[in-house]
Amino acid sequence: MADATAVIAAAEQLDAKDEDALALEIGLRSRRIEGDPSGADNPFLSVAYGTHMGLIDDVKALGWHILARWNKEVHVVICSSKRPEDQELSKKVFAALSLDEAALIAAIAPALLWIGAPAAIAAAVAPLIVKKFIVPAKEELCAAWGEAITAQK
Repeated sequence: MADATAVIAAAEQLDAKDEDALALEIGLRSRRIEGDPSGADNPFLSVAYGTHMGLIDDVKALGWHILARWNKEVHVVICSSKRPEDQELSKKVFAALSLDEAALIAAIAPALLWIGAPAAIAAAVAPLIVKKFIVPAKEELCAAWGEAITAQK
């Protein structure tokens, strides 16, 4: 598993991007990893769009699709898993809710690594999950997060 500290640092750098830019980043990273799997464990993976990746809207759509997949899995771990190690992670995330976005990212990025997301993808997915699903739903996090996942289908 990749170093969580590095993934958190990379995710914090990517946090400055808006939601569409993060979705594109996720798609670009995924396409890059498809071509060269050795980049999967690099949370600072450098990507640039190239026409060999397909249409840019398709790459962004891929990013949104990847977000949907990892978002569901993190939601299960944080909100409904009965495994003791998942419940410990869930406690950390809920403790971070009283903190800022950086603290939330620092809680979500390791969760993504825990469930098997490549570091390069986790670094870009963590800030997008925080921006799109967690921050808007702090009060009723799990219920609202689950509803948001269902609404995206």
